[in-house]
Amino acid sequence: LSIYPIIPKFYDYNKSISGIKKALITQNNLNLNSFSEIKYNIFPTPRIKLKQINLSSDGDLIQVNKGELNIILNFSNILNYKKIKYNKLLIDGSFFSFEVDDLLNISSFIRENKRNIKIKKSNLILLQDNKFFLEIKDIASKFKTKHNYGSINLSGFLSEQKIFIKYIINSTKNDQFILNIPGVDTMVKVFLKRNNNTYNGSANIEVMNNYLQLDFDYNNDEFGPDEQQNASFNILRQTLIDLSLVPEIAKYKNITFKKLVKKIILDADINKW
Repeated sequence: LSIYPIIPKFYDYNKSISGIKKALITQNNLNLNSFSEIKYNIFPTPRIKLKQINLSSDGDLIQVNKGELNIILNFSNILNYKKIKYNKLLIDGSFFSFEVDDLLNISSFIRENKRNIKIKKSNLILLQDNKFFLEIKDIASKFKTKHNYGSINLSGFLSEQKIFIKYIINSTKNDQFILNIPGVDTMVKVFLKRNNNTYNGSANIEVMNNYLQLDFDYNNDEFGPDEQQNASFNILRQTLIDLSLVPEIAKYKNITFKKLVKKIILDADINKW
């Protein structure tokens, strides 16, 4: 501990970069593509700080741009340049992006993580066909994983409405997705059963004291999704897309829940997928 305050003077940043990259892909399935600056901080705990980062998950499922990455180091390993060991990651002030259609694949990313991730003061951008779809701003989130169990807890603002999302991945292959927008009385609970590339389950949807329940099947095999088999899943998919507009829809008194449900069913026409 006596040398702890003077570690930054002796830390070899160039030697640590390859170790950092290897540790990130091994422990969190993240590729470090670029950064503008690297430094070592001793307070509040020993950490490596990278600025203006560009990260991507294996397979480019998730992209992370700008902001800072803090790698919270183990005390017993703070001078080992070749084999970086850390307790968790802290990502601050970044922009996250991924495709709406890749939502189910997020569970694989969480299960493969071996270290927790904390996110603060960042934005989440959802894309549809590589085009901007919606943005959840000022998110705070925690990725937790342990023994094939994982969870995401996320809060932020969607169209000036506070939104809460929880995604739980169980080792029993029974997953749960919960979305809550309390300001417009909207709650979605999705229960998923995983079996290789096949999902089935149910969704309970409550909007403004009105209720809708859906049962669905989804098969994402190497030959591509079967339209008939995935029809109910497409209804669920479009439901979540349309519900993301609820904070805006709530501003217009002539929009009723019945009209919203009709829009969901029409938008989910399987011939579009």
